[in-house]
Formats: sequence, C-alpha cells, structure tokens
Amino acid sequence: RAQLGSKNALAKAQSEQSALTAELDARSSECGRLRAELASRPAEGAKDADICQLVSLRAQIAEQRSEVERLREQVRISAKSGSSVEEQSAALKISIKDRDDTITRLKADVADHAAEHSSTVDELKMKLSSSQVEVDECRRRSEDECSTSAELRRKLRTRAAEVDKLSSELRTSGLEAER
Repeated sequence: RAQLGSKNALAKAQSEQSALTAELDARSSECGRLRAELASRPAEGAKDADICQLVSLRAQIAEQRSEVERLREQVRISAKSGSSVEEQSAALKISIKDRDDTITRLKADVADHAAEHSSTVDELKMKLSSSQVEVDECRRRSEDECSTSAELRRKLRTRAAEVDKLSSELRTSGLEAER
C-alpha cells in the first residue's frame, strides 16, 4: 500500500510539475508578446490613452513576472517533493525487504525449533516406552516373587503343621513312654 501510495504521490507531483511548466511557458510567451507590442509602439507623440495603456501593460508585465517566479518556485518545490517521494519509496522498499527477511528468518527459526521439539518429543516417547517396559518387567517379577512368597508361606505352614503334628505325637509318645 505504501509503495502504491508513493507511486501515486510521485505521479501526482509529476503531473503538477508538467501543468506548472506548461502554465509558465504560456505566461512567458505572453510576456514576450507584450514586450514586443511595447517595443513596436512609437515613443514620441504618444497620446495620453497610449501612455495609460503602456503603464497598464507594464503593470501587467510586472504581475506576470512575479507570477512566473511564483510558478518557477512551485516547480522547484514539486521537483524536490518528487525526489523526496522517490526517497520515501526507496526507504519503504528497504523497510519491506528487511521485514520480509525478518519473516523468512523467523520462519526458519520456527522450523528449527519445531524439528528440535519433535526430536525431543520422540526421545521422550522412547524413554517412556522403555520405562513402561521396565515397569512391566518389575511388575512381573513382583508378581512372580509374590506368588513364590505365597507358595513358600503355604509350604512353611504345611511344614509347621507337620512339625506341630510331629511335636504333638512326640509329646504323646513321650507321655506314653513315661506311663
């Protein structure tokens, strides 16, 4: 938009400059015509009306000269503003290029960070999977140990019951032997 606006401003300044130059040329030719008319009039024997007209024409020439100078100044200002529009356009183009470069760099940074993040996520998933396998193995060992422990307790109770039975039989036979 800024570039389009600067182009429009430049075109407007150039069209104003062209119009002012055309007006300046027209007024300059009018001044030349009036000078030629003054030069062609005889200086001697001029009547009062001719003198008044001569004074009026000289006043018009002076006004037109000041108008010509004003128009020349406007042309200079238009030329300067035209160049400043071009400078602004160049500055805007540089700014836009810098912004585009920054966007490209930021996109590359985002892509790098996304790849790094993806890599980290994959690594963490592998670690989690490995940890889950280890947990499952520990659970299996714990279950095996629990079942082994339960089996050993059962055997211990069975033997303890046998020992109690034998102990009781031994007491009973010891008592019978004493009798």
